[in-house]
Parts: sequence; C-alpha cells; structure tokens
Amino acid sequence: MAARAVSAARRTIWTIAAGAAVLRLLLLFVRGDYIWYDEGYYLLLSRSLRAGHGFMLNGLPHVALSPLQPLLVAALAFTGLPDLWASRVLAAVCGALLVLPVAFLAGRWFGQRGAVTSALFTAVFPALLTFLPFFPGDRRNLYYGSEPLYLLLAMSAIAAGARAVDEGRWRWWLAAGALCALAYLARLEGIVLSAALGAVTIGALAARGRLSWWPRAVAALLVGGAVAAPYLLYMHSAMGRWAISGRVQDAATEGARWRASRLAKESDMIRAMLWGGDPRPFLRHFYALDV
Repeated sequence: MAARAVSAARRTIWTIAAGAAVLRLLLLFVRGDYIWYDEGYYLLLSRSLRAGHGFMLNGLPHVALSPLQPLLVAALAFTGLPDLWASRVLAAVCGALLVLPVAFLAGRWFGQRGAVTSALFTAVFPALLTFLPFFPGDRRNLYYGSEPLYLLLAMSAIAAGARAVDEGRWRWWLAAGALCALAYLARLEGIVLSAALGAVTIGALAARGRLSWWPRAVAALLVGGAVAAPYLLYMHSAMGRWAISGRVQDAATEGARWRASRLAKESDMIRAMLWGGDPRPFLRHFYALDV
C-alpha cells in the first residue's frame, strides 16, 4: 500500500509539473512580444553566441550578466525557435520543473501529502509566474529572464545535497557540486547558495557523526570548480584580473566613488522606481546619462 501511495503521488506531481508548463506558456502567449528588464540583454548575448561572436555585447566582452541563460537560449535557437520564444520556452520549462525538487524536499519532511501540496503551490504561486507581480506602475509586466533557471538549479542543488547527506552516494555529492556551479553560472547569487549549502552540509555531517565522508565533499567542491572554471578563465581574460563577476567590481567602484555624496539621491531614485512607477531617474543614472 505504501509503495502504491508513493507511485500515485509521483504521478500526481508529474501531472502538476506538466500543467505548470502549459500555464506558463499560455501566459507568455497572452503577454505577446513585450520585453522588459534584462531580457533584452540576454537575447542580444544569446544572438552573439549563436552567430559565433562569443559572449559579447555591442562588440565588447561582457562581464556583468551571467552566461548560462544566453548559452541555453542560443542552443535552443538552433532548433529553429525564434530567440524570444527560445528564451521563454526555457523559462516556462524551468518554472514547471521547479515543482520536482520542491516536491522532493517537502516529501522528505512532510510525507507524500506535503509533496503534492507543495508541488501544487509551486505551480500556481503568483511570484513564480511573474517577476515582481505587484510592481507598482508596471501591471503589464510578466518577465521571464534568468530567475526560473536559477531557482530550478538552486532548489535542485539543495535537493541533491539533502540526498547526499541522507544516502552518502557519490553521485548525489557530485550532482550537488555541479548544480551549485551551474546556479552560479545562471546568476551571481549562486555563490551565496554554494557557501550556505556547504556550511549546512558540513554541519549536518558533524551532527550525524559522518565527518569521515569528507572526501565526498571535496569531490563535490572539485566538480563545482571544474564546471565554473571556463567562465572564471573568461572573466580573467576579459578583465585582466581574477573576479567572480564584473558586476561586483562595478558596484564596489561605484560605491567607493559616490557613496558619501550620492547615497540620498540614489535612494530617492530607487524609491521612485519601486513605489512611484517612474524608472527614468534610475535608468539615467544606471547608464551614466546624468554624469
């Protein structure tokens, strides 16, 4: 009976995931071709990659946005999909597959009923269907960029890490390391995820008296490093120094130069964009149009 219940729950979760994909594709179709936020930059980067020009924007090596989203969009575009729909199909599929690691983690803690309930909420939760769905002044916004891809990789890394600690199998340790690196290649926040997951994993092993598994943790770290290495080498060649992101360097430089004199002004810009629905002051400053 227990095995039958687990099998039924799994079928239900896969059905929910399929429904989540259909729902997202339908919303994207209704939305039309409107492009917002960084989606346009990702599309330009993917077009440059597909054309064989490399990770370039306006003819220059790009170091701010992470590379995985445009790489996957470029790969999908080779199937004949238009660039825009390649991006959105990727986002819809990733958003739908997010159901699976969430359901696994919920099932681990709350049983099969919790897994199905979590899968359903993940499939229809508004914040996972839109980007900033309650964004004042931008009700038309339905943005699909790198967030769905990042969330899928991040939650999958956590799920793989949980299985690694529970079962000790090498494949789950290696998968967790690779998924953390891929999450970093999707968004810079993956660095924080990797550090947090590593710390929690070591703590869990210590609590369970399994510190003898440290070679598995080292192997996961090495796999993650190998996956991220090509991008780190690219960053070094593009910037002339080792860095995890050009965006971090730009932010640090900008903060050192302008923090004292412009903090209040920048806060006003952000408030105007978030709560006043007027992004123009922020965009002018962001693109250095007012300096």
